[in-house]
Amino acid sequence: MKSIDTEEEEYIAGKTDKFGSYRFIEGEYTQERIKNFNDNMKHIKLWNYAEEKYKTIAETERIMEFTEVKNINELWEYLSHEKVEGVSNMVALDTIGYDGTEQPTKIIYDYGNGEEKILVEKDVIGILDLFKDNSLK
Repeated sequence: MKSIDTEEEEYIAGKTDKFGSYRFIEGEYTQERIKNFNDNMKHIKLWNYAEEKYKTIAETERIMEFTEVKNINELWEYLSHEKVEGVSNMVALDTIGYDGTEQPTKIIYDYGNGEEKILVEKDVIGILDLFKDNSLK
């Protein structure tokens, strides 16, 4: 991948019509963030007004059922999977919290033992929140 300065210079000079891209970079916190993502995908639930019950993120966002990812390559595969033509799981997870009614909802962290923590009420969360430790009480 080119440096941003080189890419910017080429774009300004008209040598390329593309400017900007992204890639996943592994760092010292990568495994911790992958663990957080796994935990959040399993434990975060959203209130579904139509069915009057909590549903997982995958159910609410109508994306493929979540199975734990072990490394950055598996994370990329999951996020880039297209749920429908042109819409990846990553795009679907950009804003989490609408239950199909276009109204923000209550989002909880369900510990699985009868305890839960309210993350937001009548609001949404974003994909970056999935990489944080939301289990902290």
